[in-house]
Amino acid sequence: MVSTSQEVHLFFDDTGSRQPSLVPVENRRDGMDCFGLGGVLANSEDLDSVWDAHRAFCDAWKIDYPLHSHQIRGGRDNFS
Repeated sequence: MVSTSQEVHLFFDDTGSRQPSLVPVENRRDGMDCFGLGGVLANSEDLDSVWDAHRAFCDAWKIDYPLHSHQIRGGRDNFS
């Protein structure tokens, strides 16, 4: 077996309630009652193109602030 050394970067984020099994204090307008965890793996040699694509997306949509999925899905703040 040939062993290769390759650096891989993991970018991940979570969304939703930390306690989805509890009854919420108030119902959300978007009806979300969940928890999710997702991520992206990127090879070290691809990081420049990943950041370039991210920058191009943000420039095209005039985004100069962090993206938060709860704002996007719920139509809040700049996504209303």
